[in-house]
Amino acid sequence: MNFTLISNIFEPHVRGGYELGCQAIARKLATLGHQVTVLTSQAPGVLHKSAGTNGLNVRRIFEPVFEYEDGLSGTFARNPFWQRRVDNAFGGVLPANVIALDEHFSEHPPEVIWLFNPLGLGPVGILETIARQPARCLIHLMDHIDGSIASHQHFHFYLGRWRRIKSRLTAISCSEKMRAANEQLGPYRHHHVIYNGFSPQEIPDSSRSHAPDGAFRFVYFGQFSREKGLPQVVKAFAALLRSQPTTDCRLDLFGKGGAAFESELHEQIQRENVAGRVRWHGFTPKDELLRRLHEYDAAIMLLNPSEPFGYAPLEAACAGLAVITTADTGIGEIFPKTYPLLVANRDDTSSVKKKMEWCVTHRGELRSVADQLWKHLAARCDFDQLTMPAYLKAIEACPVNQPIPGTTGLLAANATVEFASHFH
Repeated sequence: MNFTLISNIFEPHVRGGYELGCQAIARKLATLGHQVTVLTSQAPGVLHKSAGTNGLNVRRIFEPVFEYEDGLSGTFARNPFWQRRVDNAFGGVLPANVIALDEHFSEHPPEVIWLFNPLGLGPVGILETIARQPARCLIHLMDHIDGSIASHQHFHFYLGRWRRIKSRLTAISCSEKMRAANEQLGPYRHHHVIYNGFSPQEIPDSSRSHAPDGAFRFVYFGQFSREKGLPQVVKAFAALLRSQPTTDCRLDLFGKGGAAFESELHEQIQRENVAGRVRWHGFTPKDELLRRLHEYDAAIMLLNPSEPFGYAPLEAACAGLAVITTADTGIGEIFPKTYPLLVANRDDTSSVKKKMEWCVTHRGELRSVADQLWKHLAARCDFDQLTMPAYLKAIEACPVNQPIPGTTGLLAANATVEFASHFH
């Protein structure tokens, strides 16, 4: 089949799990023999980079997503023209992107349109343009898209159009949490919950065969942001060192975030007097990171309760690591209820510290705990065996949209205004 995937950011630019999930699906579709085109934005400023596109047909037809950059957002924070741009990018319409997308479809009509993150592209305009196409149309929800739309209505009111357009699309949510969050502004035509998947083949065999010795080493990897719980990780680690003064414990951090947050985190590490026990590795390519996970005893990821899913705990478990993580998250939905390292409240430093102490004092049992965890998770989110087949089944069940006449070519910018009349 002829697939068009749309993502606001794509290789070689990465912010987090949304982009990585889209990349994995694009590669798998190509491997299965499908024709795959990825539509994304032009180089989005200073976002850090991963490896190249590995031969995928990637077309950068949209305006750059500058709004994700801390520096620009701060510089123009009080500028009303910038604020209007942000509202349109995250909760409305960017006409240039509508025209570019419509012209692409006119020249390269797809059989399946699979939309990932539309934020920053003008999501209302993007969805309306997609829904006009005579194709199977899906949106893949790994973020609070409805919440973003609702919070960016300062200069316009697109909520009615957003509700109407959702009724013409099929949605896939990465967790029940995301399904509920993205039904707040009205239902989709069909809405499936398919948990994100991870392929065990991505983990080198050596990562599962080696049991660390020497210093006890915790690891965090992923985005560096307040939402991912890094301040709580550092605070609990400091409490652990105070309670275990004779135990050699280390904490390694892999990732990158905004300059302001990274500065705050550096200051906290110094203030907690743990700088000598914390190593900051910065952004590390995924394949290199996965090769190194065998060096660690346990992963700690205190994700925000509103976290849509979280790939990192899944990857850590697949690599044979015990994982300390928060229970009330998307991925927490599929952890065993009796798993001993789930944290009910990440702000309860004493509780988190006790989980870390348990790992240290039960070091010999961690491999068994990790193996049982991965066995449980793999039965629900093995990418090749379960997740991708579920995606393809949802696509097969997705009806082909009936085209709306008279809304192609350069009329596309105005078509988003006219679109609503077709629902009355």
